Amino acid sequence: MFIIIGLPIILMSIIFHEVAHGWAAYKCGDPTAKNAGRLTLNPFAHIDLQGTIIIPGILIAMNFLTKATVPVIGWAKPVPINPAYFRDWKKGMGITGIAGPLTNIVIALVLSFLLRILLLSSLFFKDMPILDFVIEQFSKAFAFAGLINIVLAVFNMIPIPPLDGSRVVVSFLRPDQIRSYLSIEPYGIMIVFGILIFGGFRFLWPIITFLFSVIFGVPISF
Repeated sequence: MFIIIGLPIILMSIIFHEVAHGWAAYKCGDPTAKNAGRLTLNPFAHIDLQGTIIIPGILIAMNFLTKATVPVIGWAKPVPINPAYFRDWKKGMGITGIAGPLTNIVIALVLSFLLRILLLSSLFFKDMPILDFVIEQFSKAFAFAGLINIVLAVFNMIPIPPLDGSRVVVSFLRPDQIRSYLSIEPYGIMIVFGILIFGGFRFLWPIITFLFSVIFGVPISF
């Protein structure tokens, strides 16, 4: 039941992440995402056949069928951005890049607040097993969705193009450095996937667990 509750929250979190990029770009002077109809919460506007369905589906099936621990990655359809419209190119790149991860952190904070309300309300329903069960499932769902949002924020801040962290890095580079740095973008996803396969996630996990404990006030227990 908590998965049924949690998955829609996670889906909407990914959508908010993408919309945040487009909205930030629009505020910095770039109307590309708006003109492309991407400043919408309609899930179908953000689904990428390969990144949202095929690759995550294959990886989930591999883990299920082989009992392996292959990291499951995926992505929504990238929001179109044209930095040429930015009033301040470097500032626009930095703000647009960090908007998505910051949105995920804000969502985690909201879920933490809702979780605290649920835990307080559970004190009044100890003698009502059904309501107590429902509250427990919602609590697990909010905590799980909060963890995924923190993972999305931390993962996307990896400074490897095309991840969001690279856009923030670009805002600090000299023009002659930017071209060389972004030249690895066509291979970026494969580089990230390779790093994760060979244990790179263990370097991110301490950051994720720290943020979770700060936001939710408890250590990860699932």
